[in-house]
Amino acid sequence: MMDLPGAVDDLVAAATRAVEPRALKPVVERVLDAFDEAPEAPRNAALRSIGRALGKVDGRGAQILSLALGALVESGASPELAWPAVADDLAGLLERATAFAGAAVAHARDQDVERAVEASGAAVAKKKPREAEAWKALPSRCLAAVACLTRSRTLRYRARKNAALEEAAWPLSDVVSEVGYLLQALRIVDDETLLVLAPDARRGWRVTLDAVPSNAELYVLLADALLGSKVAGPKARGLERLLGGRPDPKTIAAIREGGIPPKRASTVKVPFHLVAWTALGADGSLPPADPDATDHWVWMEGIPADIPAGPGDERVVLLQAAPKTRALPVAPSFESLRPDVQVTAELSGDDVARLLRQLGRAAARATRASHDHGASPPASEAAPKSEKTPAPKSKKTPKSKKTPAPKEAPKSKKTPAPKEAPKSKKARRRT
Repeated sequence: MMDLPGAVDDLVAAATRAVEPRALKPVVERVLDAFDEAPEAPRNAALRSIGRALGKVDGRGAQILSLALGALVESGASPELAWPAVADDLAGLLERATAFAGAAVAHARDQDVERAVEASGAAVAKKKPREAEAWKALPSRCLAAVACLTRSRTLRYRARKNAALEEAAWPLSDVVSEVGYLLQALRIVDDETLLVLAPDARRGWRVTLDAVPSNAELYVLLADALLGSKVAGPKARGLERLLGGRPDPKTIAAIREGGIPPKRASTVKVPFHLVAWTALGADGSLPPADPDATDHWVWMEGIPADIPAGPGDERVVLLQAAPKTRALPVAPSFESLRPDVQVTAELSGDDVARLLRQLGRAAARATRASHDHGASPPASEAAPKSEKTPAPKSKKTPKSKKTPAPKEAPKSKKTPAPKEAPKSKKARRRT
């Protein structure tokens, strides 16, 4: 059996010295190899040792240890045990990195953060060294946090109660991809009921969402749950489905189990699109789909956490025939998640009509209130952006309520690490 404590001691020592990145790679590999062979108690001791060391170093050393913690969690280490070290001062790190980006933008007089940091980062770092260190350490720390959050519902619940962390992540979420992944992981919808109404068909369902990180996955899983002949599941036996072809089972398995779909099942065509309840007229009717009037659409590029709740604090979506069928690529947002959508109840036609009228009246009241108070955004566009620090804007990625999460499927194992920190081969393996 390999010596895990000795390998960890070597890693911590390397993280505190000016060691070349090439020399660090085998050190990290030894820790991962020894971890795989070790029983639970030495594994937990190794996590604690690395966590303690992370709180004492900065710069490249902090990046190395963050990546090591993330890789260990991806290899099966306890995310709850790694989280205290990973989350320690994470909000502060985000705020300092945001301050560095803002200072670079101001110094370079360029709103594109990437260009501004390239042009003025060195000059700003001389005046703000702590903020510059935070900027460098941010990607690896965020990836370690994502590794923990996507593997623990308990941690997600705790993190959601920490509003400061989410607020600190907002300003850089469109600028630094790893921060975008973190924000998306913080806003995964767990064990929540969604009211789904199909006004044209006078049909309605209550479905439970579990570990759903993106609207793209929500669309595909809803198609699987609602289209076809019969709704599956012990709680929904005998319920009729909407007419339509269900997605390929291998596609659904790829999303639910984190696998890679075969080429023939790599995309899904969904015949409906989702609309927020705020689009309803006062009489409870849904206007025809209009590609030029999209303020209330629930975009596939968004996340379920942004779907507005109705008057009863229950998120509501309306199914409408898609104006144009769109092929969705099947790519799990996070390979470690197991998202699921299950129908738990079907509503009667009378219940659907009643709910539509109630929601229509509420939408009309909200519209009148927004007009009375000026041009306030509709409910479907609201997002809790931080008010503390202006977000540095990147010309590459527009700030949009439709895409608060990264468009690309974030996989922490495959995201490039900072250039000066080694990336373990095992950190890329599928779990």
